[in-house]
Amino acid sequence: MSTTCSPLTHSGQYLDAIPVTVVTGFLGSGKTTLLNHLLRSRPDRRIAVIENDFGETSIDHDLVIATRRNLFALSDGCVCCTVRPELMRILTLLTKRAQPYDHIVIETTGLADPAPVAQTFFVDDRVKRKARLDAVVTVVDARHVMQHIEASRVCLDQVAFADLILVNKCDLATPEELDHVESRIRQVNAAARIQRITFGQAPVDEVLEHGGFNLEQALRSKPAFLQEDYPFEHVSVYGLRHGAHTLTLQAEHEEPLGVLMVPNDATMPELERAATTRVLAAQVETVSCEASVEIGIPVRLDMRNPGSVKRFHLHVPESGEYALFAQYNPREFGLRFTDGSGHAQTPLTSIDYTLAHAHDDSVASVTLRHEGALDEARLARWLTRLLHGKSASLYRLKGIVALAGKPNRCVIHGVHSLLNFTEDRPWEQHEERSSQLVFIGRGLDRRALRRAFRNCIARQD
Repeated sequence: MSTTCSPLTHSGQYLDAIPVTVVTGFLGSGKTTLLNHLLRSRPDRRIAVIENDFGETSIDHDLVIATRRNLFALSDGCVCCTVRPELMRILTLLTKRAQPYDHIVIETTGLADPAPVAQTFFVDDRVKRKARLDAVVTVVDARHVMQHIEASRVCLDQVAFADLILVNKCDLATPEELDHVESRIRQVNAAARIQRITFGQAPVDEVLEHGGFNLEQALRSKPAFLQEDYPFEHVSVYGLRHGAHTLTLQAEHEEPLGVLMVPNDATMPELERAATTRVLAAQVETVSCEASVEIGIPVRLDMRNPGSVKRFHLHVPESGEYALFAQYNPREFGLRFTDGSGHAQTPLTSIDYTLAHAHDDSVASVTLRHEGALDEARLARWLTRLLHGKSASLYRLKGIVALAGKPNRCVIHGVHSLLNFTEDRPWEQHEERSSQLVFIGRGLDRRALRRAFRNCIARQD
């Protein structure tokens, strides 16, 4: 009896699987503009869009021209870490449809490392047979990419990992500046194709028909690309008796320590995958000193209170081996594990990992809303002054607002010192004429932004 196997690409993917393009790029590079261009240019193709936004609230799903039938939003975290299980769930659903899509496009946040997203198509068997990674496309802002590469490790990783790099907004740079940009990009990634574009007008066939993800380049950029990423740095396996036990920690940290203890009832790779799923999928609670920690439930241990010993209590329901996963190496926290008699528990075995991708916490977002219209002149004056005064630290401004006396929605885009107001579609008859702005940057003063925003509310509101 013989079986017929689906042919494989040079990178070990299945040729008959749905091709997937990952579109990445730093904040304000023009990813959504590119995405809309792709959708307009190929109305004949069934393209599913998975869109992920950074910030308190996502508005990018309102800026994409895809319909509700083929637009899937991931807005509660970053696609490369906190909502990665949700990405896998959506990909699995899309590949099971009776009438399959011709192509899937994933638009990441501006702060996403594309490597963990790309890794999904090689290490997750649920996805691997039905979806194949066609290319990682990185969009860069010709005017600001040099600044971003030097200031942000994320931008550097996005460029280094790309198969195709689209240098967007070429109308804002001189030919000499563009040559300099390309030279710097080739220093980071000599293997990628580079295409100069304006307003996201990229050759569609180059983006959607790239022809195959470059696995060798990915491994050069990220040597551990095909290794699992975990949301923890350490695991220790203990042989424990039934009864009360205590976790004792002595170091002081502003950040809590995430831990998860599970029965050691499977192989370590199986435990690692199960622990990763539990940690990423759960709403993890922070518990205070002297609180109880339950087996199988991930928690964060509050490490504040300088000079004090932090104790957390654990009840072992039955004797056996248990694996303790820790977000950071417990040696940094002086962790001791004792039984009910105060005897220290020595691990049977321990493993140290490299911590999975984490974002720069100094980059944050502020969302401002008003259930009504804004005054166009006052809004333009304020945003122009703001962008010029904060051009180095305010990476991105985007919004959809109602302007007094205007029948159409207004879409606002700002990148560093550049500001653009664009008239959009008319407000629908039963649609609420509301205004929303999202700011992304470093050191944002929420109160000052809210105060200035209120000054822009139209008088009749």
